[in-house]
Amino acid sequence: MPNGFSSITTEDQGTKETGFVIKNDTDGNEFVWVPVEDMEYTYDRYAFSKEDWNGKQSKEKYDSVTNSYKIMVNSNSYSYYFTEKIQKIREGITELDSVKKYGGFYIGRYEVGITDYTNVNTDNINNDIKWTAYIDGTAVIQKGKDVWNRITRNKAIEIAENFYLDNDAIISKLCSSYAWDTTLKFIETKNSAYTTNSTVGNYSGALKKTGQTIAVNNIYDIGGNVWEWTTEGNNNPDLEYTNRGGRFL
Repeated sequence: MPNGFSSITTEDQGTKETGFVIKNDTDGNEFVWVPVEDMEYTYDRYAFSKEDWNGKQSKEKYDSVTNSYKIMVNSNSYSYYFTEKIQKIREGITELDSVKKYGGFYIGRYEVGITDYTNVNTDNINNDIKWTAYIDGTAVIQKGKDVWNRITRNKAIEIAENFYLDNDAIISKLCSSYAWDTTLKFIETKNSAYTTNSTVGNYSGALKKTGQTIAVNNIYDIGGNVWEWTTEGNNNPDLEYTNRGGRFL
């Protein structure tokens, strides 16, 4: 457990196998441990598909540029693939190095929320690469908060990396495809239908506050509600980077 964090005291605290939850002692943000050591899966990128999905995924040829397999998405109207080099978290240390050292990683328990904002701008007329609909506000990972939506990938990276800059025990990054896919594999160990069941996340109705979807392994909001930026690349020039999890309609 990192310095400055404690286990939560409620009945859904969880375990290594069911999703162990920690909470920051100062700001109350919550994170869930995703185990990799001694599990039937590894820290990797995976293809997830269902027969009636429009876009079916498959793991294809190895890409020598990124040293990763291509995850292909094919449908009747489009075809493209994703690749991603394992991210560095510090000079000479990659995400994989950290996972091997500690046996897993932490992921935010909820979608990133926002509090204390006063102004909202929904027109990015300048196409600012750091644009966000919220002029100001505080990023939080807590239940029952407004979701920080309408945000560019660059701004999402900035927000993710600004968590706990004053804590040497923490390295916070925007979620990679390795972390996202491995988290889904962890979820599947307790709910095998999760990644193919469209009723689990918020895919219809209205945008919900954080933590209003069904939790699996103590993790909320990974399906539906709003798209999630990741660090994974896309060969489609109109979709240079990848977003995950779907959205509400």
